[in-house]
Amino acid sequence: MDLTAAELLTFGKMAQELSEVLGKMIHYESPDLWRFFRAKQKEGTPVGYIFILILLHYFPRFQKKPPLSDNIRRVLGRDPITFRQFAQDYVGKLI
Repeated sequence: MDLTAAELLTFGKMAQELSEVLGKMIHYESPDLWRFFRAKQKEGTPVGYIFILILLHYFPRFQKKPPLSDNIRRVLGRDPITFRQFAQDYVGKLI
């Protein structure tokens, strides 16, 4: 069973929502593959694991958008909260 919110957000949109809720600028920047690889290599991360991390980050970009489901509503009997509401509810823990 897929559990999704009622909205599809990009990382950029999530950063914008967090910026507005927290009152400070949050910027999302997609990591440069080569710099990410080198940084992880310098940390001692095994090369195979680095490639898995890269695939997990980049592979979804080449997929179609995931479908939204109403399973949260059916399980909980109410609509799911928005990302903004989540941020507002946990603002004290996000700072």
